[in-house]
Amino acid sequence: MRKLLTLVIYIFITSSVVYAAESLHTAVILDGEQELPNRHSVPNFAANPTIVSKQSGNWFDAITWSEGRIPGIDDVVKIAQGHAVNYKGISNDALAALGIKGTLTFDTAAKSRIKVGTILVYREGKLDVGTQSNPITGNVEIIIANRPLVTLGPDPITTIYDPLQYGTGLVTFGEVTMHGRAITPTWVKLTREPFVGQHTLTLDTTPHGWAVGDKIVLPDTRHLPIAHKWSKAPITPIELQLEEFTIARINDNVITLSQPLQYDHFGGRDSSGTIIGMPHIGNLTRNIVVRSENPSGVRGHDLFTDRSKVDIRYVSFVGMGRTTAEALDNTTAVDNEVTHIGTNQTGRYPLHMHHHMGPENASNTGYQFAMVGNVVDDGAKWGIVVHNSHFGLIDNNVVYNVEGASIITEEGNERENVFSNNFVVSF
Repeated sequence: MRKLLTLVIYIFITSSVVYAAESLHTAVILDGEQELPNRHSVPNFAANPTIVSKQSGNWFDAITWSEGRIPGIDDVVKIAQGHAVNYKGISNDALAALGIKGTLTFDTAAKSRIKVGTILVYREGKLDVGTQSNPITGNVEIIIANRPLVTLGPDPITTIYDPLQYGTGLVTFGEVTMHGRAITPTWVKLTREPFVGQHTLTLDTTPHGWAVGDKIVLPDTRHLPIAHKWSKAPITPIELQLEEFTIARINDNVITLSQPLQYDHFGGRDSSGTIIGMPHIGNLTRNIVVRSENPSGVRGHDLFTDRSKVDIRYVSFVGMGRTTAEALDNTTAVDNEVTHIGTNQTGRYPLHMHHHMGPENASNTGYQFAMVGNVVDDGAKWGIVVHNSHFGLIDNNVVYNVEGASIITEEGNERENVFSNNFVVSF
């Protein structure tokens, strides 16, 4: 269903790191030395680790860790500065938090999975999930565990109090690179109108990186008004005739679908009936996936801020984003005391560049951040958000099934960003 959007005013509370004091809902400003260079009250989720790297090495090797064991359920893990830890394997143990001050690198060829409530990349830290020169060729799954938001007092595991609800997600002050298998193009035009009952689609180019089993979406191409001119009748939502398929076979530029089409998807025509535009399809599958463990529970979010170095390409973000399109309800504080816990905290989106300055750039060339070829599938409120962030590249992304605006600049002061070749399909 299409949904009407409510225009809201974005309000952000700026202060220092907070934690729970003795009385409920009290947020005390810490004056001591901090590990986070932030202005936004992001808690130090890995301040009290239960296990710390004692040397560089393999994540799944007990000798790498201070406790002489592999990190497990409810651990608060910290990779110390100067240590490089390699991740190659599958774990379904839900960590409470992971703080990266050193480097965490995922093996490029393996099938790997990690599950964690909150990942915090410190200014000194680096999360490496493939690079442009050495992309992931296997499969990596980063699952944001379904952990409760700790808004009423300290978390019993991490001891952190988080009234502004930054937790349960990926929060980055340092460096994050994610590069999956290149999908080119990520979305493509058809050369023939698809009709009900057909099993094949003919593309206007041979796709590279597409594979059997990939999920694709074909939008509704009908031109239907949601309200008639001069009508006083309420707007009637339209049930969209979009369709999802998996690819059963690829032969050059012809795709065989897993099931027949249920609807006609006509091309656009001019007043004489001549076709002037053809439908397009988008590929929704990537071999790097960042997803919420339970999209119906506490959903994860991704926030990149400060001078973080961010380059994310060909990654799928599924079931992410916690801020909905309903009226905002933010946590408020007076004289450092939390007076109200919000139920719809602003700024918790699937992909969020938030007051992002990017790394120092003496040459004043290139982009300060890049989001290329990614998928946002099943997002709340907004999909890709550029907020008071500049000189970025947002290119060739596919955004599908997002409640509100799919790609948005939030404040209106964003400049020199390049938004190009993105494909948006509303649900």
